[in-house]
Amino acid sequence: MSPPRRGESPYDDPTSTLIADRSHVHGDVEMDENFRSGGTIRMVSARIEGDLRLSGAQIDLTWAQSARAAVDRSLRALHIDGTEIRGNLAAGRVNVWGEWRMTDVQVHGSFQLNRARLTGARTDVLQASRMTVGSNFDCREADISGSIQLQGASIGANLDLRASELTKPAWHRHKLAYKPSVDLRGARIARDLVCASGVRPFLAEGEVQLRRSEIGRQANFWGARLGDGLSRNAINGFGLVAQELTLSVEDPPKGRILLRQAQCELLADNARLWEASGGVDVEDFSYDNFTDSVEPTDVDKVKERLAWLRANSGDRYQPGSYDQLAHVFSGNGNEEHAVTVLIEKQRHRYKAIAASTRPAFRPPVRLWSLLQLATVSYGYRPLRALIWLVLLTAAGTTWFSVHGPLQPVNDEDHPHWSPLLYTVDQLVPIINLGHDVMWRTQGPSQWITVALIAAGWILATTVAAGITRALRRDIQ
Repeated sequence: MSPPRRGESPYDDPTSTLIADRSHVHGDVEMDENFRSGGTIRMVSARIEGDLRLSGAQIDLTWAQSARAAVDRSLRALHIDGTEIRGNLAAGRVNVWGEWRMTDVQVHGSFQLNRARLTGARTDVLQASRMTVGSNFDCREADISGSIQLQGASIGANLDLRASELTKPAWHRHKLAYKPSVDLRGARIARDLVCASGVRPFLAEGEVQLRRSEIGRQANFWGARLGDGLSRNAINGFGLVAQELTLSVEDPPKGRILLRQAQCELLADNARLWEASGGVDVEDFSYDNFTDSVEPTDVDKVKERLAWLRANSGDRYQPGSYDQLAHVFSGNGNEEHAVTVLIEKQRHRYKAIAASTRPAFRPPVRLWSLLQLATVSYGYRPLRALIWLVLLTAAGTTWFSVHGPLQPVNDEDHPHWSPLLYTVDQLVPIINLGHDVMWRTQGPSQWITVALIAAGWILATTVAAGITRALRRDIQ
């Protein structure tokens, strides 16, 4: 049998076995259990006052597919664009071979697709853009070969894809790239998006597209397996808004995790997420706390997170991720953890400065960075300056006690020699005791004096920088 030919209209269904466009059913529409169809079920712009029941039904259009038809456009198994269902859409255990098209459909109750089997490899197997569901959209333990299109959908409660497997996403013939396995761009989900493990892991070979979507409570990817390496992103969460974001995946994602400009209140992640093959883009990603909070005494967790950021950024300087992590620690009262993060940020900053300057200037930049790190930790730990002042004062006093007194500049003034006052006068630039101009240095003592002056200015500038940063944080 030759494949059917479409008419001029893109909405033509040449293999329809049931056409009920613009019909008004005052009760239920039952095509469930042993219902079988080898052609399209078409109910465009219909109104169903009760339920649409498809549980256990089988709609198979594989006989109508030819090589050319499969490339151009999949034939529709169900076509119910614009239909309003006042009750529920029950389609658990349904077997559909071909496209299920339900753009602009309104389901006032729930939409059940648990343990469904939708087959349309490399095509849009479920086209449900701008769909509205009043309650839950459940699609647990489903086997989906192809892509699910839910752009602009509105879900009144949960979208539950727990333990579902989404394989062989659609091919975009114009962009020459694979489409997302599930596309939720601009969607609104009142409660939870669940893409987590259940009786088996949640699997999405293609991208999970969440660009600009809004989730009222939690986006959950616990134990998920994401990406197959053929798409650039495993998750595209650009501009995603959620209260809680759980990204504790089972395996390192094969692709990039894009969280740029995303927002959440609680974040849960793990080391495997940060091992994603395409990295984790957290530029302008904001979160308020971690689901598992970091205790003030838990230094190892802070070091672990810094190692994740360091490995993720590579040689690039990405201050935003460090600022965000420090903001979280500071907001929880863990100021010491916040300081540790900011010190690491400054270390990467000077490393980036050195890499971008001319080779001749790189050693001084690195030396200046090491001096600040060793003395006052780039000014974030200014109290260390007191320790260095005491040590340098003791060292200078000892030197000048052994190698003094120095020659006075003017013998007629009869100055009184004090190794301690001379050392302090050279070491602290903001204090002038007059001893620095009374004595003439020569030989090794001259270089010791220069070293004390240089150390004093380094300590003074780094302490001033630290006080400025502290005041800026307090104002903010």
